[in-house]
Amino acid sequence: MALAFALGWVALERDVSTGTLTAMLFIAVAGGLSASAALVIVRRIASRPWSARLAAVLLLLILGTGGLASLAMAVQTAWVSHDLTAVPLHIAFLIVAFVGAGAAYGFLAIAALLMLPVGLPLLAAVSLAIARTPR
Repeated sequence: MALAFALGWVALERDVSTGTLTAMLFIAVAGGLSASAALVIVRRIASRPWSARLAAVLLLLILGTGGLASLAMAVQTAWVSHDLTAVPLHIAFLIVAFVGAGAAYGFLAIAALLMLPVGLPLLAAVSLAIARTPR
């Protein structure tokens, strides 16, 4: 998914900055964690039909990658812009939640559109490979 984001970014002839590299790293780590979770889920639902395994893997890869990348971006933004150690825990959670909503919107509005042309076929191929045979 990070490769799809990078290809979309370069195709638009945008400069690659440290912020862009950070976003690519967040997307790559989130995609790896989502794929690992998908492997675990496929093992747990190995007795289910192939179509159910494919749907579970596809949803987990899509929602997991977007959600984890948005969460990482939200925590980084909140940590830099607010002194989270000086506020009560429930206020820190609220700050991260509000910043997280903005990060999720930013991910969907910018990154998802850049990743769609290359990322969707790649995501389908990875989902097919993971769901085909439960290991």
